[in-house]
Amino acid sequence: MSRTDPQLTVRFPGDLKQRLADAATRNSRSINAEIVQRLEESFRHVAGTNSPPDEQGTKKLIIEMHELLTQALRPATVSGPWARKAKAKTKSD
Repeated sequence: MSRTDPQLTVRFPGDLKQRLADAATRNSRSINAEIVQRLEESFRHVAGTNSPPDEQGTKKLIIEMHELLTQALRPATVSGPWARKAKAKTKSD
């Protein structure tokens, strides 16, 4: 990107700007480059292109999948008239 590219002034809530700054630091980018990268990714996603995700995107996806699987595999809390039967069965297993 060069200085001759069009510029745009945008207002961000303070917490969002800080999150962008933190992400830019983690990704070794400027805040501007972080915003441009995220916008580009969102348009690729909308367009349905199959370009491979970057390393951070892959890590984020893996973490999200892990959290979903962890939640799905937690034993359900049993209540109601069957609770004693279910608890007794679990203890005897």
